[in-house]
Amino acid sequence: MAWVRPRVILALSFVLTTTVVFGQTGQITFPSSDILAQTGDSTTSTFRIINSSNAELFRVTATGAVGFGKVPETRFHFFEDADVNTILQVENQNAGQSAVSALRAKSNFALINVLAHGSGRTNLSRWGQTLAGWTEIMHFSGNGLALGTFNSAPIIFGTNNANRMQIAPTGEIAMGAAPAPGTHLLIADNADVLATVQFQNSSAGSNSGAFFRVASDVAQVNFSTHASGRTVQRWGAPIGGWAEILQWAGNGLAIGTFGTMPLVFGTNQTSRMVIGGTGGIGITGNVNVVGTLTATQVIGATYQDVAEWVDSGERLAPGTVVVVARNQVNHVVASTKSYDTRVAGVVSETPGVILGVAGEAKSMIATSGRVRVHVDASTAPIEVGDLLVTSGKAGMAMKSIPANLNGIEMHRPGTLVGKALESLPSGEGDILVLLSLQ
Repeated sequence: MAWVRPRVILALSFVLTTTVVFGQTGQITFPSSDILAQTGDSTTSTFRIINSSNAELFRVTATGAVGFGKVPETRFHFFEDADVNTILQVENQNAGQSAVSALRAKSNFALINVLAHGSGRTNLSRWGQTLAGWTEIMHFSGNGLALGTFNSAPIIFGTNNANRMQIAPTGEIAMGAAPAPGTHLLIADNADVLATVQFQNSSAGSNSGAFFRVASDVAQVNFSTHASGRTVQRWGAPIGGWAEILQWAGNGLAIGTFGTMPLVFGTNQTSRMVIGGTGGIGITGNVNVVGTLTATQVIGATYQDVAEWVDSGERLAPGTVVVVARNQVNHVVASTKSYDTRVAGVVSETPGVILGVAGEAKSMIATSGRVRVHVDASTAPIEVGDLLVTSGKAGMAMKSIPANLNGIEMHRPGTLVGKALESLPSGEGDILVLLSLQ
């Protein structure tokens, strides 16, 4: 065995020529094919490599800590003090199916790997992804993987050199923006695109759905989408394939605006009901009410008549004058007789108010208000203000000719349809009539 005593400089030939300096009691030995460097004691002595400027490059302490660039503060310590990247690199250039480079941290129980998979590693998939050419942080054993900051600093997840998600030191989470104090989850965008948050369950099973739930100590509301195969019923109908806002617990469900802005309900991309900021309600379309409709003020409508659904055997044309059918109960037919005292009203096209229940064999019969009426002026011209009665032509009205009783002109009671609001000099046509059955 050969060995070196204090303060001796020895040049050893490895790959490059290196000068090694030893302290007072250190030694270097060459047992068989190995090279053994031994420090003087087990507490303070170190093994060091320095450059020609006497700058330390490498050090191993008496306790086994290894340092590059300075005295190690941990078991393995890389140090740099320059405007450069300090990189610890583990590299495997092979492109085979088993090729991977890894850094591993291991305790008696937990183990984590930082991995760089070769481009040919197509036989390995995790997280639903083939890992060829991917980097990976993987908890391999132990109780779990914890990722976080120790002090009051945020944590950021990013792609394509951009911040995608940030968790603030106080717990707020933001995507696309900085976290907002007091807002636990913020999703933001600043582009001419739709910013969408989507919860999805693609199953069509009878129990399938996707839910977004908001809950307090007592209140809870669900924003739900139900699978097409879901057979549960609510609101008197199966809700498979429906979206739903459901108050599940608490005192009730409130939907409204905080300022003077309106609230709009719509279907088929069309506004159907608008509640104004001051409380007025506007409805587009027909309104069906099951129950009692009560108003404290006047009901206003675009059209000026009140009508009721009445059995007529078929849908009669708007403007048709009708009379009570003799041989049927609660039934009307088109008039065919002049001055008929069975006159019951006129078929309305768009009533201002419609009563009763609709049916294929029913017509909307107006009994008051203003409505357009089929009239016949062949026997006498019709002028504004003339009283109208049934004519001999089916479903048509004509001018009433008063009878003279002792010099007093009298119209036949029970035959009047209404009063003409427009004139018709001759022929047949439709005019606006103020209904006043008497």
